[in-house]
Amino acid sequence: MFKRWASRFMIIAMVAVILSSCTKKETERTVIKVGDITVSNQLFEKIKGRRYNSFKTKKDVAKEIENTILLGLAAEDKGYEDSIKVVLNNRKMDILSNALYDKLIIEGTKVSDREIKAEYNKKLYKYNVNQIVAKNKTTIDSAYTELKSGKNFADVCKKYTEEQTRKNTGGSIGQVVASRYREPFQSILLHAKVGQYTKPFEYGKRWYIIMVTDKVKNNLPKFDEMKDNIANQLLRSKRYNKARAYIQKLERKAHLVFNDSTIKKITDVFGTAPGTMIDTTKITDDMKKMVVATSSLKKWTLEDLIALERERGVRLQSNPFAIKQLLQRVTLGDMLNYEAKKRGLDKTNVVKEQDEYAKYELLANELRKTFKYDPTEQEIKKYYKDNKKKYYNKPQADVRVIVLNDENKAKKLIKKLTPSNFVKYVKSDSRDFSRNNDGLIRRYNGDFRKDLNLEDSPIKAPLRKIMGPVKGSGNKWVIYMVEKKYPGSYKSLHDVQGAVKYQIQNEKRKEMEDEILKQYKEKYKVWEDSTYFATVNDTTNTKQEKK
Repeated sequence: MFKRWASRFMIIAMVAVILSSCTKKETERTVIKVGDITVSNQLFEKIKGRRYNSFKTKKDVAKEIENTILLGLAAEDKGYEDSIKVVLNNRKMDILSNALYDKLIIEGTKVSDREIKAEYNKKLYKYNVNQIVAKNKTTIDSAYTELKSGKNFADVCKKYTEEQTRKNTGGSIGQVVASRYREPFQSILLHAKVGQYTKPFEYGKRWYIIMVTDKVKNNLPKFDEMKDNIANQLLRSKRYNKARAYIQKLERKAHLVFNDSTIKKITDVFGTAPGTMIDTTKITDDMKKMVVATSSLKKWTLEDLIALERERGVRLQSNPFAIKQLLQRVTLGDMLNYEAKKRGLDKTNVVKEQDEYAKYELLANELRKTFKYDPTEQEIKKYYKDNKKKYYNKPQADVRVIVLNDENKAKKLIKKLTPSNFVKYVKSDSRDFSRNNDGLIRRYNGDFRKDLNLEDSPIKAPLRKIMGPVKGSGNKWVIYMVEKKYPGSYKSLHDVQGAVKYQIQNEKRKEMEDEILKQYKEKYKVWEDSTYFATVNDTTNTKQEKK
């Protein structure tokens, strides 16, 4: 519930907002009609912007929208509306809170080219850093006094730092980049002079003195290759901070205060064990009137909590932590909807459209649940025989890889490589996560690790021969060596019987769905704006969100 807000911010850190697309608004116009039901360009773009639609064409998404509405109409005719009431109510609350998120967080949050460049510059160098860490200012000041008196950094570190594992290494934390840290650590690191210790500074809940012992150029891809990713990282960070600040403001405004005596009475009756549910049949009328909490919007009685199960599908646990967590989440959701309504967002056409489309989505899903089929053993055997090629294991190979981000380095390294020292250079030079497994990719068949761009080459390559370098995606250069090969083979019916059954069921369900769609296409006229859907090559994987 309240996906962008409550579930992301109430638990633990109340963070991590889901990204939304930043498309420039255009004048609203109807682009799809199914009978009397309309879909505007704004609603279409929201549906198209969903993650699982990112690589689909506009025409494909339009067809899915039309089919969803038609199936929803069929479910409506069959009287399935009562079965979706609770879920639809929650979905509508989500839509309204998301509209508020768009209004307050998405709109107006921008990233400039100057900010992107500044962030890139923070990654230009790697710093070898030694640090002294203390829990309080008194300790760090004592360490700083001794440093000023001329004592060796390593000796002072050994005496004062609370990091036990670094006492005997001079406080070395190895090589780091400035973008890894928040302020003020980041700025202090960027401006630190090699060989000189800094003044004490507070970072998080501890005090630091750092000294940069070396500064080397970082081997980064070019700015243009990283620009989009950096822009999205900055945009995500800005939205996160903005949303977090707003949530904290709302929480203060909500002024949710718990009545611990009432909560204790509840737990005395039903227990405190996690997962213990409140048995509503044991609640007296007097208990129902007990006030569990108050907020700026309302008083929460036990009867109100019980109603949450009926109205929002929330199961009510008797554990005090669960009760408080539930009320925090629900109150936040109510506050978000209250703030959205105060701004008139519930009256906007796109929210009304989303509410209507949500109903047909849920109805369509209810109807799909009725599409069931149980194939016979003979059908399973026949399907396997007719489609045996689907159940063929392609030839595979165990292959070791070294991935570098510089072509010249790759060409120099390949001259040094032998089958016996390959793993050694994997550990020292590879920039790929597979280095944690000595560069080994087991059972490679060309269908995964597309970023390496090896395709079927390892399947055809000779054993234990150094191959490459091959240009991978982005700035990757790949050197590889095949350790072992596995011939292709057909899977037996015994091994794939479950998959075959599932495939038959899917095909039969599709036939049932198509039959209903055929009937309802005859009943309702479907119209598309041909101009809007005219673009052929319009798949959009929106990696760059910068306005």
